[in-house]
Amino acid sequence: MTPRIDITFPEVLDRLDYPNRVTAAPVTIDAVAWITSYFQEMTGGVEYERFAQEELAKGSLNALSSENFSNIRNVSGRGWSGTDVEPLFGKAIPELERIPVAADVFKTKEFDRDVARAVHSLCQVKGIEIANATKLLYQKRPRLIPILDSYARQALNLPWNDDYSFEGYRSVVAGALWNIRDIERRNSDELKQLENWLNRERQVTHGLKLSRLRIVDILAWGIIHQR
Repeated sequence: MTPRIDITFPEVLDRLDYPNRVTAAPVTIDAVAWITSYFQEMTGGVEYERFAQEELAKGSLNALSSENFSNIRNVSGRGWSGTDVEPLFGKAIPELERIPVAADVFKTKEFDRDVARAVHSLCQVKGIEIANATKLLYQKRPRLIPILDSYARQALNLPWNDDYSFEGYRSVVAGALWNIRDIERRNSDELKQLENWLNRERQVTHGLKLSRLRIVDILAWGIIHQR
């Protein structure tokens, strides 16, 4: 029998807007039902995850490729031109060189500032904002760097921020990492149950092994998508 495992996000925005003009409330999602639905219906998300895992297995660890940009189109990444992003291809990102591939957001805070700097650096390129930057960087550090698109920001209680300085980006990234860790702490038993179920039912994710961070990401997206 398929279990029901409820995961609660303590502060979900009713809409994504500017600070002081939003309200937040707890939202609970049936994690088994949503992840099953996601991997049945969101074919782009499945292809995005598959490519990221395959490329990382090849040892493409610290630099972006044209294929990384093509891959984020599977999860609605868009807005840049090939001419603008081509200088990034094959160029090592210094922050990634300092971060171990296995670094885990739930086991260390050592690399938080490096994550913020990498996001900020990519966001200096025309057409790349936080959503695209994190969709790119997640492919290189899937246990550490969350995908912060508008749905995730809404689910993680991250109001819009129009401060485009490094400190502005650092504030968003720091807030995201703090809230993700808080969600994991509050739901640690339920997430362990979910991971055990996914390990037994590998066909649900088409054989893909998900990091705990990616599970939280998918659930955050689902909370808003289901609305």
